[in-house]
Amino acid sequence: MLPYQRISATLSSYIDRLGIRAILWHQGESDGWVAEQTYFNNLSYIINKSRQQLTHNRLAWLVSRASYISGATNSHVIDAQNRLSREISDVYVGPATDGLIGPDNRVDDIHFGGQGLIRVANLWNQSLTDQFFSQSSPFTPTADINRTDGGWQPVMTGIPSSSLQRVGYRYESASHSFFLLVGTTAPVEGRMERLDSGDFSDTSWATLSPTATSSYNNPGFSDFASLRFYPSSISPGRYRLSVRRVGDTGPGYQLETVLRDFRNTLFIGNEPVIQKVGPASGPDLALNLDLPQANFATTGSVGNFVVNVFEVAGLPTSSGNVQITITAPLATASLLPPVCSVSMYRAGCITR
Repeated sequence: MLPYQRISATLSSYIDRLGIRAILWHQGESDGWVAEQTYFNNLSYIINKSRQQLTHNRLAWLVSRASYISGATNSHVIDAQNRLSREISDVYVGPATDGLIGPDNRVDDIHFGGQGLIRVANLWNQSLTDQFFSQSSPFTPTADINRTDGGWQPVMTGIPSSSLQRVGYRYESASHSFFLLVGTTAPVEGRMERLDSGDFSDTSWATLSPTATSSYNNPGFSDFASLRFYPSSISPGRYRLSVRRVGDTGPGYQLETVLRDFRNTLFIGNEPVIQKVGPASGPDLALNLDLPQANFATTGSVGNFVVNVFEVAGLPTSSGNVQITITAPLATASLLPPVCSVSMYRAGCITR
């Protein structure tokens, strides 16, 4: 199911290492055509799958009552959302938001904006009651999961090519069947290597097949343009999945992970990559001076200019006031503008 793809990637990439108190679910406006039981079954599936993925059967969910879209609401969707909190354990009642309407609340008569964002946030805050915090059971990573490699969290090595959009897999531990799934705009090769004890010999590079023309194609693979099927040779364990463009040499982009059942997304190319940087070796603030009228005809003349200040390498600076002192030699209208170069450190300014 499409909504679970992003949830699964978030659980694998962040929650396994950081933990989670609950998932807050706000959705329903696009399901006006869905029967009550269908909505109930679909969201029940997502809730149960998230708990199965984290192996935490008490993962709390808060489900809002939301169905409003363009002047209409849907009682079937609201009834299904109410049933979830009554019939599934550790599912709590979220805010009822269909009453927040009008241009002050919804910028397009669907999505919240302006004061509506503040009001819906306040409604969510009211739903997070003392009773919820006392009864809900947060997921806390175990010492085994919180290793350097993150346990289930994939360890990534190398630089993905610009054509690589996502990497994942589908695994069935009972049958040992495995699909390597790659979203890409160019033909790719893939390989697998076992990293722990266990038998596995099919470690050669192989060109992945286009998903659209594969006999194994199914709606669950719609985000992945290419695949490779391993029929019955993958037993549970820790593996390295490698991907590279056809024609490239070298190890490719590598992801090490412990296999889990069902479909899992390990890499999404359009997510921002956060890299750690060391201390700046030079100034931590750089100044760009715009002096379009820096000719000073006489002593005491005044010229306006703009100083743009930005951080180098994204590092924070010390708190407090910043004082900039700029000096320029006396010039006449017939002379070129003076050049003023400034480097600023945390301690202040240096002019030369």
